Amino acid sequence: MILVVAKGIVILFAIVFFLAGGIMFIRPLLFRSWIAKAGSTPLINYSEITIRLIPAMAMVYVAPETKLPLFFQLFGWIMIVTSMVL
Repeated sequence: MILVVAKGIVILFAIVFFLAGGIMFIRPLLFRSWIAKAGSTPLINYSEITIRLIPAMAMVYVAPETKLPLFFQLFGWIMIVTSMVL
């Protein structure tokens, strides 16, 4: 059950990642204004960093079940470490 939820989180994260890339390509000024708001207050900044830990932990958890386990583990751990440093 946990594996299914973790896979869903990773898939949702991938969709959000691709949508963000599409918005960045199509409407860069709009995306830039959203990014500016991301660090505008400590609450928003720390919330974003904390929320980023969820897909990172899910990536590390599902890594052995993927075709590219090293990539998922490495990317997940990089996200976890950078979140902790920030």
